[in-house]
Amino acid sequence: MELTRSMPQTGYALVGLSKHDLSDLAQHHYLVTVIAWQLARRVHSAGIPINLTRVLECALVHDLGELTGGDISTPYAKANPDARAKAKAFEEANQLFISRFFGADEPYIQKLFIDVNQTNSDESRLYKLADYIEVTHYKLYVNRLSRNDVLLATNKIEAVLQKMLNPQIRAILTPIIEEWANDLRLPPEEIFEEAKAAE
Repeated sequence: MELTRSMPQTGYALVGLSKHDLSDLAQHHYLVTVIAWQLARRVHSAGIPINLTRVLECALVHDLGELTGGDISTPYAKANPDARAKAKAFEEANQLFISRFFGADEPYIQKLFIDVNQTNSDESRLYKLADYIEVTHYKLYVNRLSRNDVLLATNKIEAVLQKMLNPQIRAILTPIIEEWANDLRLPPEEIFEEAKAAE
């Protein structure tokens, strides 16, 4: 896990980010996990059954297969589907290798990776929403967010929401996602705006 600090998310290089602006897997995993945790808490607080532990596990490990490479950008993946398929296969081979380091939990971790890859549960779909949100916020953070990025993210998020097995989860999260997308279009506010106004 320590190596995740040193592995940049190389897929961002193709959007023109310089090396010192690239995020790393540790940062990405942490932020995806925080976002997934908050989304899952909203679902759970509404009384809808969700396995919060499973959501967090998916978020914590979802890109570990990129630890030795394999991260490619979405535009390149769309332009070169063969490279995308090979990158995914490489990532899955890495996941199998990495799962051996979990000792007796190896079979459990392998099943977790399958869930992450196939997003075949509402828990893994919920982590995937957080993944798209974090990627979008990262581009906002480095001042590279475009209208097309927001459109791409919201389209992907909508597709994930539509696949939720429990329609109640979709009903709870849809307005949250819509508010998030609308807020992204607003100019950034001064963090301490309210405090300044009170002076």
